[in-house]
Order: sequence, then C-alpha cells, then structure tokens
Amino acid sequence: MRRLEGKWADCDFCGEEESNVASRVWQEADGELRDWVVCLFCGTSNARRVGHIDRGIDPEA
Repeated sequence: MRRLEGKWADCDFCGEEESNVASRVWQEADGELRDWVVCLFCGTSNARRVGHIDRGIDPEA
C-alpha cells in the first residue's frame, strides 16, 4: 500500500483529508491498469483506472 497525494489523497465519500491509500497496480485482460483506493478513515474502497499497458500509467493517478 502507498499513501496517495494530491487530488487522490482525500476521500470522495467521507471527505477525510489525506486518508486514501492505494494497492499495487495490476493489469486487466484488456491491458487496462488498475489499483484499489481505500480510505483509512471510513473504509470505503474503489477500483480506479490508472492507465493502459500500451500508454503507461497516468501520472495524475
């Protein structure tokens, strides 16, 4: 797990600041790159797209 920074650091669900962490990135069968974002305050989790194997990882993710 890694702590997120910038716009991804704050939880969209409970609003807690700098509470989100992300899992290791994995690749879907179609080449989509994803990770799990989890709020350490409220426990809400969500998969997010972070790029594509052909285009690399989105630096904003």
